[in-house]
Amino acid sequence: MSNLEELRKVFAKAIHSKVLAIITLELTEKERSRMNESISDDIRKYSDLIPPWISKKAKEKARKIGIDLSGNGWHDQTKFDKSRKIFHFEHFYTVKSIREKCLNAMSEEEIVGVLDRNVKIIWILKDEDKKLTELGHKSNREDPEGAYKEAGIEIA
Repeated sequence: MSNLEELRKVFAKAIHSKVLAIITLELTEKERSRMNESISDDIRKYSDLIPPWISKKAKEKARKIGIDLSGNGWHDQTKFDKSRKIFHFEHFYTVKSIREKCLNAMSEEEIVGVLDRNVKIIWILKDEDKKLTELGHKSNREDPEGAYKEAGIEIA
């Protein structure tokens, strides 16, 4: 089993324990909010381990400035895009939608499946991200493929 598969299980276990806390404990609104934020943080941290997709425009821009985005994640970005003004590390399926699927999962194994099927990362340009946002697809994206197509974003 690869390290990524093992780490996926570790993240799933952590997320599942938080889901159980949300379900079984009488939490205040503040406590529930912090648990949801923590699940989202786990999803983001796991996402940085996934080999990213790259939009055609981002790939071309990266090639022009001598960068290979394929081996880089969000934590690496300031090494080649100091102010994060050129590229955007985007979740194809939103973190919100992934978190909701985790909250509805009944077991760690189901969460492993949710992470495996839904954590897809794509490097896009800031202009492409702006277009997604303008079209209303920032955090609500029922049909990611349709949203990307509508925004004119092609995956390399």
